[in-house]
Amino acid sequence: MPWSMMKKIPGAVAKPTKMSLSLADRSIVHPVGILHDVLVKVAGFVFPADFVVLDMEEDGNWEPLLLGRPFLATGRTLIDVESGELVLRTEDQNISINVFEAMKRHDEDPKVENWYEVGVSNNKKKEEKNKEEKAYKGEVEKRVENESSAKKGKKPL
Repeated sequence: MPWSMMKKIPGAVAKPTKMSLSLADRSIVHPVGILHDVLVKVAGFVFPADFVVLDMEEDGNWEPLLLGRPFLATGRTLIDVESGELVLRTEDQNISINVFEAMKRHDEDPKVENWYEVGVSNNKKKEEKNKEEKAYKGEVEKRVENESSAKKGKKPL
């Protein structure tokens, strides 16, 4: 995540790290820090994610945000490479995204808003944020309980 994007998140503080990253051009960069437990909304689903924060040049048109393998695992993602279909799953809901179509729209006009753009809203009231966080924590606790019940051979709730 670019540092400029992190600064737009109210109360966000990156935890310092001694990590170094080797980039494709063989340069080595040192991140500003790691931002833990950021709630990311993708097409109506909310997932927790951790981000490595980099101080990088800004491009006025867009800010890149990479969601890697840990995020895909959290979203229980299925990927059909041949058809370009990416399916994010929760307990009882699925959402299918055609990656080829999304990239085609972006290539034609990078300014077009797509499902994969991230917006930060800081106009929510504190009570609303706390309510959402409590609901999310309750959902996570329910999933953990269901998974542990399934491992013990019990029927999930």
